[in-house]
Amino acid sequence: MSRVFVARDARLGRRVVVKVLRPDLAAGLSAWRFEREVRLAAGLQHPHVVPVHVAGEIDGLPFYTMPYVEGESLRQRLTREGALPVAGVVRLMRELADALAYAHDAGVVHRDLKPENVLLSGGHAVVADFGIAKALAAATHAGGVADAAALTTATAAGVAVGTPAYMAPEQALGDPAADHRVDLYALGVLAYEALAGAHPFAAKTPQQLVAAHITEAPGPLADRRPEVPPALAALIARLLAKHADARPQSANAVVRELDELLPAVAPRRAAALSGRAPSARRRRVMIACGLVLLVAAGAGVAVRSRLRTNGPRASHPLGTRVAVLPFDNLGPDADDYFAQGLADAIRGQLATLPSLGVIDGHSTVQYRGTTKPLRNIGRELGVAYVLHGVVQWERGADGVRRVQVRPALVHVDDGITRWTAPYTAEPTDVFQVQADIADHVARALDVALDERQRLEVATVPTRNAAAYDQYLRGLVIEQSTAYLSAARFEEVIEAYARSVALDPGFGLAWAKLAAARAALLESPSFAMGANVALARQALDSAQRLAPNAAETHMAVAAFAIAMDGDPVRAVEAMRAAYRARPNDVVVLVTLGAHLFWQRPTLNEGLAMMARAAELDPRRPSGQASRFFRAAGRYPEALRYADHSIALAPDDFTGYSDKAVALIDAGAGVVAARAVLDSAVRRLGAVAVTRALVTDWWADATAVLGEPYEGRLEALTLADFPVPTSDDSSGYYYVKAQFWHRKGARARAVAYCDSNRAIIGRGRPVPDTAPVVTGTADLNVVRALASTAACQGHRDEALRYVAALREVQRRPRHLFDEMVVAMSLAEAYLFLGDRDAAVSQLERAVGPPSNLSVNRLRVDGFYASLRGHPRFEALVSRGAR
Repeated sequence: MSRVFVARDARLGRRVVVKVLRPDLAAGLSAWRFEREVRLAAGLQHPHVVPVHVAGEIDGLPFYTMPYVEGESLRQRLTREGALPVAGVVRLMRELADALAYAHDAGVVHRDLKPENVLLSGGHAVVADFGIAKALAAATHAGGVADAAALTTATAAGVAVGTPAYMAPEQALGDPAADHRVDLYALGVLAYEALAGAHPFAAKTPQQLVAAHITEAPGPLADRRPEVPPALAALIARLLAKHADARPQSANAVVRELDELLPAVAPRRAAALSGRAPSARRRRVMIACGLVLLVAAGAGVAVRSRLRTNGPRASHPLGTRVAVLPFDNLGPDADDYFAQGLADAIRGQLATLPSLGVIDGHSTVQYRGTTKPLRNIGRELGVAYVLHGVVQWERGADGVRRVQVRPALVHVDDGITRWTAPYTAEPTDVFQVQADIADHVARALDVALDERQRLEVATVPTRNAAAYDQYLRGLVIEQSTAYLSAARFEEVIEAYARSVALDPGFGLAWAKLAAARAALLESPSFAMGANVALARQALDSAQRLAPNAAETHMAVAAFAIAMDGDPVRAVEAMRAAYRARPNDVVVLVTLGAHLFWQRPTLNEGLAMMARAAELDPRRPSGQASRFFRAAGRYPEALRYADHSIALAPDDFTGYSDKAVALIDAGAGVVAARAVLDSAVRRLGAVAVTRALVTDWWADATAVLGEPYEGRLEALTLADFPVPTSDDSSGYYYVKAQFWHRKGARARAVAYCDSNRAIIGRGRPVPDTAPVVTGTADLNVVRALASTAACQGHRDEALRYVAALREVQRRPRHLFDEMVVAMSLAEAYLFLGDRDAAVSQLERAVGPPSNLSVNRLRVDGFYASLRGHPRFEALVSRGAR
C-alpha cells in the first residue's frame, strides 16, 4: 500500500522510516481525513507499539513517519526458521496482546495485524502501523465489501478491512459492527502460523482465503505440533472462533491467560534461582524457606510480599513512602532496558535512606505504560509520592548520542508536582544524573542525606558507557520475571561478564556476577570446579574494587553459604548490606532468611520479612507464608497464602502454600485437597500435577491420595514443555518415591537410575565419606545419599550418610540441621533402617522447621514407620 524509505532526521540525528502512499492509492483518498485518523493513532505510547511521529502530505501524496527499528519482521523470521519455539511464541503473543490491550483501551483498533507488521528487536516484539488500515478506510470512504473480488482489490493494498490471510470473518463480510475483536482473530492466525510453521489456510488464493475464514475450521494445532500445551492450543482455537462473541472478549483477557501459561512453557531457573532447593532434594517441604541465596544474587525471584493489612506489621517505622515507577521510553523499544535500569538505579539510591520507605520494583513494574491515575497508584501501593519520568536518546549535530531524562515527583493526593527538572547527559554522565535526581527527591521529601550517603549516591561506578550498558542489560533481564529460561539466565551472566570485560574496574558488575555465580552453585548441576573458580574470581574482584557496596556484601554472603558454609560470616555481610541499604527488599528478605534460621534471632528474621512485605505490596507473599509456617505461626501463614491467591490466582504458589499450612496446622488432608482442587479447576490437572513435582514437596500424593495419585502415575516427562535438568531430576525422583511407596522396587530403581545420571554427572563414586564444606557440597551429598540408597547401592549410600552425620556433629544453623535430618531419614528409609529413620525425624520436626508433626502423621511415605513406638509417640504430638 505504500513505498517505504529509510531516512535520517537531520535535526535530531536519528534514522526514521517514511511511508508514502502509492499514487494509485492516493488518487481516491482524502488526505486530510487520512492525516486526522493517523493523528488519533499517533497518541499511542507503549513499549510494544511503534509510534507514528508525523503524518502529512507532499506533492499530493499522503505520508507518515515512524522510528526505525533495528531487527527484522516476524515474517522474515518465519520465512527463515519456520515453526518457532513454544515458549518464544507465548512470549510473543503476550507482548502483542499487551500492545493490543493498550491500543484498544485507547479506542484504536489495528485491523491489519500480520507478521509483516510485527517487528522483532532486542528479543522483543513491537507492532507497527496501528490505525493505518482505519485511516485508509476512512479516507477512501470505504464501506462494506460486497464480494471477494472487491475485497481482494481493496485488501491487496491493506485498505479498509485488512489483509485476507489474517482477516476475521466479520471483516471479510464487511460487517460495519466489526470491532476490536478482529485484532484478536488476527493474533490467533499469527500464533497458529508461528507454532505450526504454516498458515492455517495455506496454499489458497485471496478469494479462497476469505471464504476459508468465513466457513472453514483450521486443522487442530495439536496435529501439526503435538508438543503445544493443550491450554495454549485451546486459547488459539478460541481466538480463531468464527463468531466474535465466542472469542476472548478483550486483549486484556488474553494477556491474563498467557500469563497463566508462561510459567508452564518457560523453563524454570535452576532450583537455586527460584529460591527453592533443587528438585532432587525436595522432600516433604518447600526448601524455599531456606537461606534464599538467589535473593543475594539480586534476582529478587524469591522475594514474596503481602498487603500491609495482612500478617505482622514491621517493627521499624518506614517514614515517608515513595514509589519510583518505570520510566517511559520514548525511543525505540531496544532502548527500553536503559529507561528501566535508570529507574532501578534511582530506586536503589533512595533505598539507602533509613527514613524513606521505597516501594520495591517488583511491585511497581506492573505500572509500566499504565494510564491509571496517580491517585489510584498511590492508594494501591500505599505511598504519598510517586516519581515518574520519561527517557529518550537523541543524537546531536555533533554526532554524540545523549540521553534526555525528565523526572517528576508528584504528591498523589493533590496531584501537585513537588519537583521536576530536565536533564541532558552523555552516557558517561548518567551517574551524576541519577545522583542529582535522588538528591532532589530526598530534599523535596525533607529527607536529609548525611555525608556518607551523599558520597555513596554520588559515586561513579564506571566511566565506561558500554560497560554500564551491559550491566543494565543484565540487571533488567534478571529482574524481568520470576521465570527465566536457561538461555535467558545465561544472558544475564554473559551481560555481567561482558560488562567487566569492558571495564575490569567496574566493582558493582563484579559483585553482581559473583552473586549470580554463587547462587548457581546451589544446584548440583553447576557445583563444579570451573564454576567455583569463576565465582571466586568475581568475588575477589568485587571485594577489591567495591568493598563497601551493598552488592558486594550480598555476594560475600551468598558465597559464604554456598561454598564456605559460614553462616556467621553471611549474617555479618548481610548486616553490612542492610546498613548500606536499609530499605532494599532483596536485602531485607535475604537477611531475614539468615536470621530466621539462627534460633536467637528467629523473630528478628520474621520482622525483616514483614518489613520487606510493606515495601513490596503488589507481589504474592509466598516467602512470608513459608517462613511464618516454619515458625508454627499458622494464622499469619494462611493470611499470606490467601493474599497470594487473591493477588495471583493463576500462580500455583499460593495454593500450595495454603495447602501445606493447613496440613501443618492440623486442619487435615481434606481441607488441603479442597485448596488444590480449586487450583486444578483454575490451572488444569496436568499443570497442578507438574507443579506438585517441581514446586512442592516430593511425592505429594503420599499425603493427598486420589485422584492425585492417579495423575502422578500418568504424568510423563513430555508433560513438561521444555524440561530443565532440575525438572527432569525432580520428576525422576518423585516417580521413584511413588513406586517405592507402592512396593514396586524395580520401577523405583529405574527412576533413581535416571535421576543419578543427572545429579551424578561428572562425579565419581567416592571411596570414603566426602567432605561437606558449603551448601553447594551439602546439596550434592544430600541428593546422592537418597538416590544411592534408592538404587540399592548400600555401601556408597552409607558413605554419603557418614558425610551428612559429620555435618550434624558440627551444625551451623537450624536450616542445615533440619534438611540434613530430613535427608538422612529418607536415606535410612530406603535402606530399611527404621530406628535410624525415626531418630532423624525426631530431630527434623519443628517448629522451627519445614516439617511438622501433623504432616508427618498423614504422609504415606512414612507408612512403613507406623507401629514403631517412637514414631507413634512423635506423631501423637500433632493429633487433634
